[in-house]
Amino acid sequence: MRRLALSPTLRVACHRRLIAAPLLAGRCGPGASPQALHARGAGQAAAAQMGTAAAAQRRPPPPGDAPPPPSTSGRKKHYRIDTLAPGDKGRKGGDKDGRPAPAAAASFAETGLGPDLLAAVAALGLATPTPVQASAIPALLAPGRPDVLVASHTGSGKTLAYLLPLVQELRDAEARAAAGAALGVPPGGALPPPDATARPRRPRALVLGPTRELTDQTGRVAKAVGHVARFRSAVANGGGSLGAQAAALASRSPDVLIATPARVAALAAKGALFYGDVRTVVLDEADTMFDAGFGGEVRAVLAAVRGGRAGADPALPARPPARVVLVAATLTGPVRALLAREFPDMVRVETDTLHRGAPGARHSFLPVGGADKLSVLASALARPLSKRQRVVIFCNTVASARAAAHALEEGGTCRVLSVHGDMPPDARAAALAEFISSSGSSSSAPPPAAGQQLPVPPPPPPLPSVLVATDIAARGLDIPNGGIDEVLNFDFPRSAVDYLHRAGRTARAGASGRVTSLVAGPRDRTLAARIQAALDGNAPLDGVASTRNAVAAHMRPKAETLRARAADAKTAKLARKGRRGAARFVEEEGGGGGGGPKGRGAALKKRGGGSSGGGSPRQATFRGGK
Repeated sequence: MRRLALSPTLRVACHRRLIAAPLLAGRCGPGASPQALHARGAGQAAAAQMGTAAAAQRRPPPPGDAPPPPSTSGRKKHYRIDTLAPGDKGRKGGDKDGRPAPAAAASFAETGLGPDLLAAVAALGLATPTPVQASAIPALLAPGRPDVLVASHTGSGKTLAYLLPLVQELRDAEARAAAGAALGVPPGGALPPPDATARPRRPRALVLGPTRELTDQTGRVAKAVGHVARFRSAVANGGGSLGAQAAALASRSPDVLIATPARVAALAAKGALFYGDVRTVVLDEADTMFDAGFGGEVRAVLAAVRGGRAGADPALPARPPARVVLVAATLTGPVRALLAREFPDMVRVETDTLHRGAPGARHSFLPVGGADKLSVLASALARPLSKRQRVVIFCNTVASARAAAHALEEGGTCRVLSVHGDMPPDARAAALAEFISSSGSSSSAPPPAAGQQLPVPPPPPPLPSVLVATDIAARGLDIPNGGIDEVLNFDFPRSAVDYLHRAGRTARAGASGRVTSLVAGPRDRTLAARIQAALDGNAPLDGVASTRNAVAAHMRPKAETLRARAADAKTAKLARKGRRGAARFVEEEGGGGGGGPKGRGAALKKRGGGSSGGGSPRQATFRGGK
């Protein structure tokens, strides 16, 4: 390992800025000078320095005198990174603060992740990052630790996009603390020492999700990464005992706590959770968090972690406010306005697939008409059940879910599992676990060898499993080992946003899937037609509405089209005047225009200027209308 000769002045700077960790680890590169290291350590946070230096070291320059400029020909842009400054109303308008945004990485090695995280990614079987991961990980490891919005379609890999850099920051803080202790650095250099290691009841990162199913899914991903990257995580939601979860926070000292807002508030009120060491707060499904009644609880947590927090020692500086990471698959106009108001300096990472259907999903809409809706459901299930595929049936209400489940159970063609809000948490968890463990295809025993006695015929294979659920399972449901083959909307979603979340349960991570929807009623027909038009045109669905007076921006006619329609409507209105005498008017024209019977038709003829040649435009319009 190469050591650099440090001057007394530079050594003092190392003690103050805690840049000794990357020097000892050799992550700043063999050609870096002490002056450059001092300048870099004075201007950047230590965690971001370690990440960017590691990424630079793993990217050797191409051979030659000077590296060629990157080529952008033939490469499709899958992401957009910009900054939401005060006064920005959304995607358009507003002033930018001019901070450079990091470019997307082509591989996980170029994102700035350390060796432990790269090994964890390899253990998960991931070779290249998805577009949202390639953009979000460098943005989250950038200097300054800004608030970041990560928005992409469901199934695009957003969980790893924020979880990997979050763990990398925790590991970098531990490395800085260890390097400072080895050099005899007094505690409290750049960061207070409690932030470097997990303590009982004091996690260093919070991940908040709106539902138990979503937090359980995130917890499984965190466990898989933690087995290799060596960090501790815990899940707290309504599915477990409050006392048991409080005891786990006290005994295990998790680095990351994944919980619902209500359970976090309950643990804090009980004195089993303290926010003093939290440096990052992740709001998963941020639009749902603010729309579904969690706004007060979320704001209470943000107020506790983003205000000025004094350290354990009064001589130490106050801890910096925690960074907020917002993750969403859909962003409506009101939610965008709220985020611009609450987080004015947020950096946005949005992919081009936001509010659009997954590339591998096929969408079909079945009109019910006057037929029995349950019979149409049974017919739609015949094909996937014959192939023993996994199917999730979504309903709008608990009563509808029970009716559909009862009808399918009477049919006897599948095993029906239900998940809805009226079920106890343990029953929902058991149903989801059974559905996840169900096999997507039937297996047969190998044929017997020659001369071997025929075995006893095996029992018939079990019936394929079908999950009937409400929208409680539309977020966070990720089925391993093949995923969900088809999503069937027994009740058409109430909005296009709900349609996107339901459809996102299939065709995840580049896989293929099918979305079938039953369409019944005028509202369903209007919304289904607009969703189908948006999907066919690869247009966003966030502005699609079911009301006739609300049309999405991409479906609105142009200004000149509206003017032409108004002119045509006015002309047609004038032509309809005198419709009662139209027959007599035509008879007079057919008779050569001679003096016929006087009446309404004659009056129209007089106003029109005669029936022979040179008629007025109004008369011509009347003739054309007739």
